[in-house]
Amino acid sequence: YAKIVQQSSPILMIAFTGDDAGTIPAFTELAVLEAGKASGLLEETAPEDCDYQIVAQDKQYTIVPAAGGQPLFARIEGYGVDSARKVLHQAEHLARWHNKLSLENNSSRIPDDIVQLVVKQNGEEVISDEVNFTYQKQHGEWQAPEFSLELRYDEESEYKKPLFCSLLIFNPFDASVDVAMDNGVWLRPQVVFDNDAGSVNKIHAAVSYQVFDGDTIMATVDDDRFEQGITQTQDIFKLIVSEIPFNANLLMQDGLDEYDPENDVALSGKASDLQSVLDESFQYAHTRKIVRKSKTLPDWSSRSLVINTVRPLNATAVSSKASVSLSSGVEIEAHDLNAQVSLESSGQASQSRDVGSSLNITPDCFAASEQSTAFTFSTGRSVDSGLDTLIIQTTSDSELQDKLTPEKPLIVRVDKALGAGEQILPYVSDGDFFYPVGFAEKSDDCTRILIQGLPEIDNGSQDSTQGKGLGKTLKVFFQKITYDKLRIKNNDSTRLGTANFNEKGIMTEPQDIKESIDSIEKAQRILLLVHGIAGETQVMGSCLNIENDGEATLKDAYDLVLTFDYESLNSSVQDTAKSLKKKLSDIGLGANHGKQLDIIAYDLGGLVIRWMVEQEGCDDGRCNSVVLVGVPNKGTPWADLKNQGFTLFKKWAYGSLTLMLNNLTVIPVGGLAVAGMVKLLEAADNTMDQMHPESELLKTLAMSPAPATRY
Repeated sequence: YAKIVQQSSPILMIAFTGDDAGTIPAFTELAVLEAGKASGLLEETAPEDCDYQIVAQDKQYTIVPAAGGQPLFARIEGYGVDSARKVLHQAEHLARWHNKLSLENNSSRIPDDIVQLVVKQNGEEVISDEVNFTYQKQHGEWQAPEFSLELRYDEESEYKKPLFCSLLIFNPFDASVDVAMDNGVWLRPQVVFDNDAGSVNKIHAAVSYQVFDGDTIMATVDDDRFEQGITQTQDIFKLIVSEIPFNANLLMQDGLDEYDPENDVALSGKASDLQSVLDESFQYAHTRKIVRKSKTLPDWSSRSLVINTVRPLNATAVSSKASVSLSSGVEIEAHDLNAQVSLESSGQASQSRDVGSSLNITPDCFAASEQSTAFTFSTGRSVDSGLDTLIIQTTSDSELQDKLTPEKPLIVRVDKALGAGEQILPYVSDGDFFYPVGFAEKSDDCTRILIQGLPEIDNGSQDSTQGKGLGKTLKVFFQKITYDKLRIKNNDSTRLGTANFNEKGIMTEPQDIKESIDSIEKAQRILLLVHGIAGETQVMGSCLNIENDGEATLKDAYDLVLTFDYESLNSSVQDTAKSLKKKLSDIGLGANHGKQLDIIAYDLGGLVIRWMVEQEGCDDGRCNSVVLVGVPNKGTPWADLKNQGFTLFKKWAYGSLTLMLNNLTVIPVGGLAVAGMVKLLEAADNTMDQMHPESELLKTLAMSPAPATRY
């Protein structure tokens, strides 16, 4: 038999999150496993760097994906050593599954595609690493797609040796591994150039092999998962080929009990499920011990085929008399809109009309933002991102324009409450631009998402699964945005920090000022950045790297760049200015500090700096110069829109959001700025009052003597 070996295996990175009473025993038990060389499959890391999280909550352990969501396996009850060991065994089981799935031989001389995985459906053949199937309606009922699978030797290849083949099936839901062929099979081309071609097995080898004897395979999303809101599943076939036979049964792995929200029980699988089954051949998959090289190491290779299956939800007609259910815990409240509505995952929703292309459904300001994540109505697993997209099908544009208004919004009610400082932004995209269309109202037990209007675009695909027609299809996407807790630590609504830059010169998360005291003491030329309303200094960093006729960039012209972030919607300008003055004094930048301190302030930040300089006694030389960019020194007419009614006020907020989502602002904005603008949709703020042309703040600044500080 062949022995497939490699020097090391991947380690699964896990993060412990949740209650200290549960995470501490789990972390301690992992250290015990590592010290005893019993694991070697797991390594603890920070949540932002992990593959999976082990969550300790409500006296239970669960394993969830790195981004959070529904537990993968049954919960482990109770905290303590025994329970911690059980959940770590689950994680080890998952690590072994991933290791087997990643099995490959980078030094193989066997061509990767020498044995092809051929998917057959309705008389057509597909040879690809990934195939997508969708349920189709027949006689009014959704029917699962059917296909058959064939292994076929590529006779056009110059490689002509017979190969022993085995096919594994990987299930992402329960982390199981099964074999599709009990004993493996030999394949060879018609013409063989091999010294061992006379062996019995190779003489009778064929060019192709019908998996499961050619029987039909059904690509399904089973009813239990579908009822949980899981509409997309993934099946993975892994083909291993070798010059000599090998025992693929040693790679088999029983599945763990899946998480069942209706019957939440602890792990009940056999103990052997959690132990190594590869201590002989394929030893690498269960241990990181060094494996002695065999005297004769045969060549082998592998490749994978991923089958993605989508089972759409039925569209439901909006009712003018009562709420209608879209999925478990999700309803459309009564409305006289003549439309069909349904939910699907963004993976389905991103597909455009053109085969092989997809819509861009995530604005750049959300792509790498810590302040936002896609909001899901039900949490998916595997490749499924969950139900996170609302499909609206109407008969005409006028139907949307006439019946869907800010006064009569379409309301999606979700039976889960948002946390403190959280908001939801629904938006649509035509593939080029993004348009905000509403916000959320919160209560203790639910969330109501108000869609106040839809633009005249059609971002829906002509999808046969929903039937053909002349209507209009719109897809509404959702982002959950966090605002209140941003930049606020220990109840302090302001934060002074030092700017960090990556290797490309892009500003990253500012560092806490307490960690930069030495740098401040050494620096002579210091630049301070202050953002505007609903903004953040991190996105202002782009202006520091602009080159002008060979001159040094702003970043290079200073020894140190400071950042000042503050809550800009409910805090007064005066309080923010006083806080900045104190924080500067605390780090040695008070009166007579003897350094060059220059300031760039944008929008509302300019009023903060003006108040600090002109009203807080800082016009004494401590600021060398101040650059004011887009500062509303005479107020902004938008601040008066509240007095004219929230409809006009929200039109301004929607307009500003549209510019932000499409990168059309003068200074690029990030997720925090968008979060702040979404907050404006929910309720007016105190800071906007101070930007009114007749506010006491602006009147006081207008009466200030001309400062000695250079503006």
